[in-house]
Amino acid sequence: MQNSEKGYLFQEQEFDLKKYLYIIFTKRWILISVVAVVMLIDAVQTFRQIPIYRATSLVLIEKPQASLSMSTSRESTVAPAIGWQDYYNTQYEILKSRILSKRVVRALSLESLKDFKSEFPENIFQGMIVIEPIKNSRLVRVSVEYRDPVMAAKMTNTLTSLYIEQNIESMLFMSKEILKAFPEDAKEIERHTIYGQLKDLSRENKIEYLPSVVNNPTLQQLRNEKISIEAELANLSKRYKSKHPKIVSLNTKLKFIDEKISAETERVVASLRADIAGRLQANNIRVVDYAEVPSGPIRPQKVKNMLIGLFISVFLGLGVIFLTEYLDDSIKTQEDVEEKLRLPYIGEFPLIKNRSPHDSISEDFAQLDKINENSEAIRNIKTNIIFSMPKEQLKTILFTSALPKEGKSFLAGYIAYLFGKSGFKTLVIDADLRKPRAYKLFEVEKTPGLVNLLIENLPIDEVIKKSRFDNLYVLASGSKTPNPLELLSSDNMHDVIKRLAERFDKIVVDTPPCFNIADALVLSKISDLSILITKHGAVSQTVLDRIRDKFSAIDSRITGVIINFSRMEHGSYYKYRYYHKYYKEYYSLRDEDDVVSDKKEDGALVAK
Repeated sequence: MQNSEKGYLFQEQEFDLKKYLYIIFTKRWILISVVAVVMLIDAVQTFRQIPIYRATSLVLIEKPQASLSMSTSRESTVAPAIGWQDYYNTQYEILKSRILSKRVVRALSLESLKDFKSEFPENIFQGMIVIEPIKNSRLVRVSVEYRDPVMAAKMTNTLTSLYIEQNIESMLFMSKEILKAFPEDAKEIERHTIYGQLKDLSRENKIEYLPSVVNNPTLQQLRNEKISIEAELANLSKRYKSKHPKIVSLNTKLKFIDEKISAETERVVASLRADIAGRLQANNIRVVDYAEVPSGPIRPQKVKNMLIGLFISVFLGLGVIFLTEYLDDSIKTQEDVEEKLRLPYIGEFPLIKNRSPHDSISEDFAQLDKINENSEAIRNIKTNIIFSMPKEQLKTILFTSALPKEGKSFLAGYIAYLFGKSGFKTLVIDADLRKPRAYKLFEVEKTPGLVNLLIENLPIDEVIKKSRFDNLYVLASGSKTPNPLELLSSDNMHDVIKRLAERFDKIVVDTPPCFNIADALVLSKISDLSILITKHGAVSQTVLDRIRDKFSAIDSRITGVIINFSRMEHGSYYKYRYYHKYYKEYYSLRDEDDVVSDKKEDGALVAK
């Protein structure tokens, strides 16, 4: 028992996989359509995009070791007040800051380009900057993305250069907040900074005012000596002329002192420049690799975009397929019949290729029966009907459908043909008085028929016609009647069925669709079996549930359901697909004796 249960569970799991594959296969055009539309949109969008190039430079940001003092005389090591990670994050934000972007825009005159035509072109440039820190290192990739590869490289290099320059300025400049606190002394404070002195070095007329020059002891002594000589020279000039030996001697001393002052000043300035140069070398940021002109765009990545589009479209298509399957409550499979409708499943009949659905044609069932798929499917249905109840009780079989054009008359005629072929004396009653079909299928006269038998009490032999098939007779609908339901529900109809049952082995009753017409309901009370035929995927569960409930309401029941127009060969019923090749090969080996023996086999089956 355990092995059986395990095997059953395994089959159920495999069966579910086949079911999903079947759903995808039958609705493959949805998948193909979704993929085609999405891929087309993706292709149009991808090839319409303007190519964007990314130029990248590699920048090294070291930990700052020391800060520059306000004074030239002292220098102090400053530990950061925040964590190192916060320091680096701050530098990354500075690289993308609006102030720095504004300087780049100004340096390259980007506002003249059409892409930067805006009130705030620096905001546009900010959106082009990409900062990518390299994990576990002090290196960072600084990139700019732009449509022109040459300009992208130029933007990147300008950005890094101005960033380094700004970092130097931040190390040299006094804090702006301090200058704001002392606005009246700001000029003097700046002159006492390294940067202030650096600026003054370019102004020769102000070199003597540099704090380093003014405060130099040697220069102070020389200036004092110069002042004394100038005072003594002024006094002597009042008494002596310019060529007087004392005047000449003092002028010579004055010239010598001026030369010493000049030489000492140059020495002090040289020392100051060396000190500043040393401090500039302490800059903690430098460029490792400058940006080069990129060889190709980073986007659009056409192959990648198309692969992503294909991936998304396939999943979207599958989603649409399973959504439509979830919303579709029509009946298509044996599981739908047994689980949704909770009705017995009798079988299914395939869609016949190249067969006209027009009502006016007759059917050559003998020719149709030579097709292997048709023959196998209809015999399965017939066998299940025979086993639906004991043979002594199986006499009258009613066929109905939910809606028109579901093939009930065709299947009723085909089943009747098989019964006749098996040796049973079979009668087809065309009880579809509203739209009769049986007389067309079997090429018999429409009148007189059932209506004439019920109303005019004609002899049975006058209204029953022999068909062109062996053991098969037809009771056509007969003349038109204004009240079919009243006629079919009469006691006279009940008596007619009883009398016919005494003369025929099998009676097949073809009735109208039963969703809005009650003819089949009243006839089911005098029939042994009531079989509901539904077209594959055409009728919703709600409609069939209502029909089942109608039968139950009158203490009748639907014996079983047949699914018509299924696409067996194309995988409509996925379990059948597995056996299709086997059946085709098996029946291709049958000879004429095997076909003739069908009658004997059917008779033996019923005898069992």
